[in-house]
Amino acid sequence: MNKLKIHDLEKVLEPLFNNWRCKCQHGESFNDFTTRLGFDKLKETVEKWEGTAKAPARFNLKLFADKDTYEAMDELAKLQNKTAYQLAMEVICN
Repeated sequence: MNKLKIHDLEKVLEPLFNNWRCKCQHGESFNDFTTRLGFDKLKETVEKWEGTAKAPARFNLKLFADKDTYEAMDELAKLQNKTAYQLAMEVICN
C-alpha cells in the first residue's frame, strides 16, 4: 500500500472511502479520519475488504413512505443503473 500503482487505486480507495463513510465522526474529513485510524488499521481494512453488501431486492419500508414512492424511486434508479437503495442513499448523503 506504500507505493500504489494506478490500476490498484480502486481496490485500495473503495474500502477506505466506505470505511470513512460508515465510521467517521460527525464532520470528520477523510484526512482526519485516516490520521486518527493510522496506517496499520487502514492497511488491515484494505486487506480484509470483501466489498459492499448488496441491498436486498425488496421494499425498505423504513425508508419509503409507501409502495408508489418506492416504485417511482426504483424506476428512476434503473434509468441510472442503480438500485433504489443506492439512489436513496446518494440523495440522502448529498
